[in-house]
Amino acid sequence: MATIRDIARLAGVSYSTVSKALNDSPLVKPATKQRILEIARAVNYQKNIPAAQLATGKSMVVGIVFEDIANPLFAHMAARLIDRFDENGYQAILSMAAQAGKLYRHLCVDGILYWGGAMNPSAVSELQDTAVPVVVFGADDHHHLPSVTVDRAEGIRMAIHHLVEQGHRRIGFVGRAEGVKFQAYIDGLNNLGLPHQPAWVLHCHHTWREAYTAMLQCDMGADAPTAWIGSNNQVARGALRALLHRGLRVPEDVSLVGYDDLPEMELEEVPLTTVGPALDDVVTNAVTLLMAAIRHEATVQTVRLMPKLHIRNSVAPRKERCPM
Repeated sequence: MATIRDIARLAGVSYSTVSKALNDSPLVKPATKQRILEIARAVNYQKNIPAAQLATGKSMVVGIVFEDIANPLFAHMAARLIDRFDENGYQAILSMAAQAGKLYRHLCVDGILYWGGAMNPSAVSELQDTAVPVVVFGADDHHHLPSVTVDRAEGIRMAIHHLVEQGHRRIGFVGRAEGVKFQAYIDGLNNLGLPHQPAWVLHCHHTWREAYTAMLQCDMGADAPTAWIGSNNQVARGALRALLHRGLRVPEDVSLVGYDDLPEMELEEVPLTTVGPALDDVVTNAVTLLMAAIRHEATVQTVRLMPKLHIRNSVAPRKERCPM
């Protein structure tokens, strides 16, 4: 296993300089620090966390808390977050919310990133009482903590307006019939004077299977929606598979917009039009806020991200279809 002395020999610098660089010290010139970090990665250097804590008072480890690791959204984010923290000289450890508190106290992490969907009143209270810097990301509001928030309601409004521009007036919703996205769907239709009916809401949790089953079983009569909005990436993909399974053509017979712009959305049988923030924007801002808090640097407390509409092949002008 490579040691600090091995890196120092390869870089042609002192042991002390390597140690400072690996601990992100401002006393090391940026070019020297970058060269040392590149060598450390090349020789697969693994930091001794307990030793680092004794020497610097810091673990150089951060914790990341997610709501549901089964969602591809979190897999994409985790990979990006780990890379960004590595660029800052930090290792990242992932955890589910239930285990996070005990695990991160044991490891004495220097900071915690907390996914907004995993927040609950007890978690907010616990985090506000801790001395460890905490940043909430992907939340609808900031919970009085430094946060990267997302205007999800605007994303749903964008989806509705895009469908209306294509002539759609009967627009359905697939996902949880509660929360910010669902309320934005109801408000968006009301504001445009468009109808909505309980039968046009396919209530399901955020999974591919539930969305597939709900769409497979829903009534596709003459008054059924000509377009649907899926509340997240898995829901939209499950709904797409069900529509195709029923023999409906997307978008010729029915249009579909999904939330979350993941690479998979473009690779579906029908590339899906989506709304949502750019993942790199969420990750970059979350890491920037947490690193600033760890380093006691002045920075903004809240970053508000706006979604974007990504037009692909799943939406077409409205076409009335024969009942199924």
